[in-house]
Amino acid sequence: MISWLRRSHRSALLTLLLVVPRVSHAQLAEGARIAVGTQVRVRTRDGREDAWRFERASSDNLTLRRHVADSDELLSIPWSEAERIDTMVISPPSAHRILVGGAVGGLVGLAVVYVGATRGTCHAELSCPGVAFAILGPEIISAGTLIGGIAGYVHRDQHWSTAWRASKAPTPADH
Repeated sequence: MISWLRRSHRSALLTLLLVVPRVSHAQLAEGARIAVGTQVRVRTRDGREDAWRFERASSDNLTLRRHVADSDELLSIPWSEAERIDTMVISPPSAHRILVGGAVGGLVGLAVVYVGATRGTCHAELSCPGVAFAILGPEIISAGTLIGGIAGYVHRDQHWSTAWRASKAPTPADH
């Protein structure tokens, strides 16, 4: 049973390291790509900036969606009115964060085993909790390592990045 747990922990960690995020793109102006449903901030030439979800882009306009109250609101902005589009960028899983998280979790598990094994009092007629911690030590350390590795996998850096910027302001029409 214990060797099966160790193998499953190793294969779970290996699986976490090999996971590749799924990428789907929708074509946007000037070669930028934004996945449908991605959270975007759109700044218009009149200075307004709002958070939306990307719906689609055509050669004439940009279509966005957001959930308001009990309904969805669609907005179509002509490219001539858009100044900048920012998207939330989430970094891919980092092997460094996974390994550091696993190491920290393993050390916490080791500390739990040490405290449990050395601080418990033994009575002659009762069982000794220190022996139980010593016996369960590898499983406690493995669980700490797995939980730390998962925490390292889940934690990802997030920041806003400009996906599209208008090249210049539109020229006013001559009257």
